[in-house]
Amino acid sequence: MNQFGAIILEGYSNAGKTSVLKSLKQLQANDDYAERSVVVLSEHYFQILHRVNGELRTLNHKEHLELLKERVMLLKKLSNWARELGQSQRSKGIFFILERFHLNHRVAFSDSLMDEIEQIEADLFGMGARCALLTISPDITEERLKSRNPEGWVEKKRKK
Repeated sequence: MNQFGAIILEGYSNAGKTSVLKSLKQLQANDDYAERSVVVLSEHYFQILHRVNGELRTLNHKEHLELLKERVMLLKKLSNWARELGQSQRSKGIFFILERFHLNHRVAFSDSLMDEIEQIEADLFGMGARCALLTISPDITEERLKSRNPEGWVEKKRKK
């Protein structure tokens, strides 16, 4: 697993990102040769909708871009610090996994901040990040969506 410095999991809701994230964490924990220092950040660390002082608030483009930049800068600092420590043979820096980091935000913010988004991506790829895009077959989309909240779908059907 330590051939890359990071994995970024992207994809639609119900595509399996969280399941893959859990599996990757398990694999990492059970692999005696895996990187010891691991940072795993779920999609909640990158959302546009945040709780600020107890109230839900949507970040504007600039605020969200700052949030993404801040997260990448933290990872960069941690990774650089780990390398400066003169790590053991087993340690190659920090391995990180990010869930739904930026792809949907690229779409939401269109061209207005594209140069800055591309710089964030370049920084991540410079740290060894690779992106995995998870998809859902159109044949099972409805089934996957319903599986997330079966009670809600049953209730919806009753109301019809």
